[in-house]
Amino acid sequence: MWTADAAWETSSDQIFTGIEAIRAAVEQQWQAFPIMQHATANHTVEIDGAAATGRSDIVVLAQLRDHRWIAGGGTYEDEYRREGGIWRIARRRVVRPFDLAPSAPSDGPVYVDAPVRATEQCAS
Repeated sequence: MWTADAAWETSSDQIFTGIEAIRAAVEQQWQAFPIMQHATANHTVEIDGAAATGRSDIVVLAQLRDHRWIAGGGTYEDEYRREGGIWRIARRRVVRPFDLAPSAPSDGPVYVDAPVRATEQCAS
């Protein structure tokens, strides 16, 4: 999804450049937040030949290792490049982010891929 020379600017003082640096940053996030959900909305794109710019709003829910949850969000400002007929992200800048204080721990981790039995769906 990224160009080879892509840059991911997660804050004004933190920019990851190149696929390997971006991959390492994501792996660090996974270590800090074992469960994360991202929702992206309101995506707009303006195309100019083999380049484009885009903007989308995001909401992130992440569970900490102690099972507390954090909600956050912001906006992605993207630059795209079409290479070999495929659109890729050349630069992503996270702007206007917000994070809320962690919520109380859940009763335990809930794994999205765990099957739910019909008897568990309805307790009454």
